Amino acid sequence: MPKDGPTDTTDKAGGATLTKIAQAIKGQEAGPKFYITTALAYARRIEYEGWSHTKAPAGMVRISIANLPNAIREYVRGLK
Repeated sequence: MPKDGPTDTTDKAGGATLTKIAQAIKGQEAGPKFYITTALAYARRIEYEGWSHTKAPAGMVRISIANLPNAIREYVRGLK
């Protein structure tokens, strides 16, 4: 289940987050569900309303989701 509320962690490079995801995947059976959530009030504005027009003009979540298959392939290549 998704967590409710923000965390106290920041991962600008994304490596620690990818490690957490990989560990979660290893412990799952076929068909796991993963949630990307945020409790921050401005998330919708950044994603859909161009609120951060200089840093994230096309949003953040949509770009991350679109890149997810490639990120997973690259991660798996690194396991071999």
